[in-house]
Amino acid sequence: VEGCRRANMGFIAMKALSGGLITNSRAAYAHAAQFGNVLPIWGVQREKELDEFLSYITEPPSMTEEIRRTIEEDRKQLCGSFCRGCGYCMPCPAGIEINNCARMSLLLRRSPSAGWLTEEAQGKMKKIENCLHCGSCKSKCPYGLDTPALLARNLEDYNNILAGKNQYIKGVRAVRHSPEKGMAILRITSLVSENLHRTHCRLPLRRLPGYPGNFPAGRRLFHILKENRGWKGHPHPQRRGL
Repeated sequence: VEGCRRANMGFIAMKALSGGLITNSRAAYAHAAQFGNVLPIWGVQREKELDEFLSYITEPPSMTEEIRRTIEEDRKQLCGSFCRGCGYCMPCPAGIEINNCARMSLLLRRSPSAGWLTEEAQGKMKKIENCLHCGSCKSKCPYGLDTPALLARNLEDYNNILAGKNQYIKGVRAVRHSPEKGMAILRITSLVSENLHRTHCRLPLRRLPGYPGNFPAGRRLFHILKENRGWKGHPHPQRRGL
């Protein structure tokens, strides 16, 4: 960026939101705005996201202490060997969808995870086991990542999360009959997915119980189910006062 500035050249910043892994658009915009010669390319999937960026033209976000803290937290989680999903490594001779599989751990934690836990997604992740270790993806990566090793780590984490998902569903079912036993199961669950929770439990909780540091939500679920023993779910739980 600095070299282009000295040469009076513009700089196009691709993957300004890291393929969706950076979720705070205001922070990303404020950071990019610090560099006068940088033109970021924003990925837009929904109309509301387009509206966000259009609003920044007239009311650009400024760098604040809160935004700096957000950027530092994102940097801690995303710096180093993480895949941006650019797809330059594709196609894979083993049929692995590298641009998603190599960053699955982050996708599960920084986006709604239900879509990444379907049978189709599990099948795509399982293809990592067929990796030829040919090094083709590694040689093409513009970020210099050890892609085969990154795929292996993501597969291991994914399998652990699937085990946690099964434990979570088991805990939700168990808590209706034995709150103490059910909550003990839920506390060891590390998977966080609002969509998954709504699919299997239909309770309007912001977060899942069992997530470290979020046991108040777990206690809330405990009391709701304890007071509604045998409750099988309701398509409109809000109308039931839950």
